[in-house]
Amino acid sequence: MASRITRVDQYKLDSRFLDDAVVHTTSLVSGVRMSVSATTWKREHQLGTGGFGTVWRESEKRTGQLRAVKVLSKIHLNPRELEALIELQDHQNLFVLFLGWFEDPHATYIAMEYAAHGDLAHYLDHHAEKALVEVKDITRQILNGLVIMHQREICHRDLKPQNILIMSPSPIWVKITDFGISKQTAETSLRTICGTNCYRAPEVMGIFPKNMRPSESNSYSKIVDIWALGAVVHKILTSEIPFLDTSDDSTISGIDSADATFAEVDFGLLYNYCRKSLPFPTESLLTNNACDGAIDCLKSMMVADPRGRVSAAAALNSGWLRELAPPSQLLVIPLLSLILSYLLIYYDPGCSVF
Repeated sequence: MASRITRVDQYKLDSRFLDDAVVHTTSLVSGVRMSVSATTWKREHQLGTGGFGTVWRESEKRTGQLRAVKVLSKIHLNPRELEALIELQDHQNLFVLFLGWFEDPHATYIAMEYAAHGDLAHYLDHHAEKALVEVKDITRQILNGLVIMHQREICHRDLKPQNILIMSPSPIWVKITDFGISKQTAETSLRTICGTNCYRAPEVMGIFPKNMRPSESNSYSKIVDIWALGAVVHKILTSEIPFLDTSDDSTISGIDSADATFAEVDFGLLYNYCRKSLPFPTESLLTNNACDGAIDCLKSMMVADPRGRVSAAAALNSGWLRELAPPSQLLVIPLLSLILSYLLIYYDPGCSVF
């Protein structure tokens, strides 16, 4: 545990708060000389907000460079978020670039790269037809990220369009972000009901029939991320979540009617699918002309029984995704990531270059 705390502390930014900005200072030693450099960041506008924090865009006073800063109250900070961001920094082409963290008496601030093109949810709202053409590339990139995460026993637990950043629209390049409720599965079992309702796996929601659960335990595994990705792919292919409640009155007993996302799921349909009383609903996929390969891959990611659900590595080997991306894209995306890393290298507190 001590090494983990030390690693997190190495990314802490020396900070001084002004009325409308924050100043980070870095000390550099060259031979017998020491110099101090400073960057001043001014908050511009809010990028998004959630149940646990708010994300702001900030600009550096001298260079105009932009970053995103997630602000969390101390009581809502999940230390595993910082740990996951650090653990995944050797794959900056797949995960949001972490620039360090700082704090005041009331809040913790997580600095990350700024994605000028927004997230996948915004992208789907404005470029749904383009995303439909790019769906294989988007799916492949996210799966590559999940392979790395799951190999390192990290479960995201809240994969959804809002947590997938668009780094480049052409060629399409996405990154996974927001590890606020992620967890190391090697440390302990996963039991907490969390995530966003219409992207939750049935075992997380607790609607999986008791007589068909893998064990008497209410725990689940990192394979819940695969179900969530399946729901994301379904959203891209059809503009709808899977198991959509199409009734006029979608209010469910015991559920807050203000929670529209929760009410959009037809739990009767989902429950019967889990019981194997109904097949996976493909009507919307067929109506939107999804190919057989896409439907087969999607169904493998959304197998109700987690023991039979495909892994990230196996999904990548599906016939639908086996075809390689164009050579130009294979070269451009890693090159963009490399250039971005060099441009932002001075944010790394463990680096000797400012």
